[in-house]
Amino acid sequence: DVCSSDLSLRALASKLDILDLPQNLLQNIPSEALRPLLQTRTLNIPHNNISYIGDKAFEGMESLHRLSLYGNIISRIEPNAFKGVER
Repeated sequence: DVCSSDLSLRALASKLDILDLPQNLLQNIPSEALRPLLQTRTLNIPHNNISYIGDKAFEGMESLHRLSLYGNIISRIEPNAFKGVER
């Protein structure tokens, strides 16, 4: 059932401590895409094709302490991309 799978993924996302997504051909981080990752402390997304990080891309990630973006081709970061995770 798609609905229960979706709910299970949301429940899991809210409890993740570390998320590793290297070499997944990601191209951007849209606004608020990572909002469900409430408890994630480490986000590793190196060696993708990320060129754009949208406004509030990391909003809601209050527990984020480490972000790894190395090996990407980032050419544009919106001014408020990190709003909500300032320390």
